[in-house]
Amino acid sequence: MKIFRAVLAAALCLTVFSGCGPNAENTKPASDDKAFLTITDDTGRTVVLPEKPERVVSLATSYLNMIDAVGGKIVGRASSKIGEMPETMKNVPEVGFVYNINMESLIGLKPDLVIANKNQHEKFLPLLESNKIPVIAINPKTYDEVKDKLILMGKIYGVPEKGEAAAAKLDQQVKAVTEKLPKDATIQKRSRELMQRRTVQNWQPTAQPVSHWMYG
Repeated sequence: MKIFRAVLAAALCLTVFSGCGPNAENTKPASDDKAFLTITDDTGRTVVLPEKPERVVSLATSYLNMIDAVGGKIVGRASSKIGEMPETMKNVPEVGFVYNINMESLIGLKPDLVIANKNQHEKFLPLLESNKIPVIAINPKTYDEVKDKLILMGKIYGVPEKGEAAAAKLDQQVKAVTEKLPKDATIQKRSRELMQRRTVQNWQPTAQPVSHWMYG
């Protein structure tokens, strides 16, 4: 439940942000039948994963609960003074702070996939690509995009059913909270929108976690 508390409190928040790019959940089997997955990330880049990633590095700590929600593992992560992260990922090697990635440390981990934030890490993409390191840059801005990224994580780790279940769990938890509110349609609608905005804000890499607001 703790994972989904963080995930829900992370996914309920944003209709306030606009201008979304291509959705990273735009995935399909790669044109090469032997490849594992093809992803169109939020920069519009097409990234082909030849095999299921085994050495994933996340450059945004806000994505760690998404990864954990589908049972994923990482070999490296950025460090941050804000945000919550799964206990199992606290002792994972760090590759510098979110805004100041140590590329030597990152490349030294020999990742077969780097998950980056579009706004913070787009400048690093050419260097990673030149080192033949697959990298996707994502930036969920709406509640539905947060769910899409959960589904994407499931696909990346070869467990699409877990991604679908994690996304469905968010909807169930939102419904469980709103059902306890007065049945007034306006109150229900505004409360649901507020929860969704707060969820998305929690996925923004610079945002303070709001899981305590939702769950204490």
